[in-house]
Amino acid sequence: MKFFIKNIIIAFLLVCLISCDSVFQQRISRFKEEKICGKVSKKYIDELNHYHKSLILNNSYDLGIEIWDNDSIDLWNFISIGDSVNKPKGSYDLTVIKQNGLSVKFKYNK
Repeated sequence: MKFFIKNIIIAFLLVCLISCDSVFQQRISRFKEEKICGKVSKKYIDELNHYHKSLILNNSYDLGIEIWDNDSIDLWNFISIGDSVNKPKGSYDLTVIKQNGLSVKFKYNK
């Protein structure tokens, strides 16, 4: 009986893990097809979402930024209120355009 219950629990956990990964992959695919464009109006740490670093754009888009990376520049410290961001549809890459015209691309970090 204990063996049977143990196998059921293991099977349940495997199903949960597989379905969670599937949901995550679906969200990532939908995200790739989104176009994100706007000016940063607010930077904040989202305490209710595991303290993720986030931006609010002038179009009210709430953008978590921890998935982008640049080998030499930290996005959180680089971006300022008033800077523009652009992620074209069909791409994961985010471009930040500073108010002085400097443009830096950040790669999606899986």
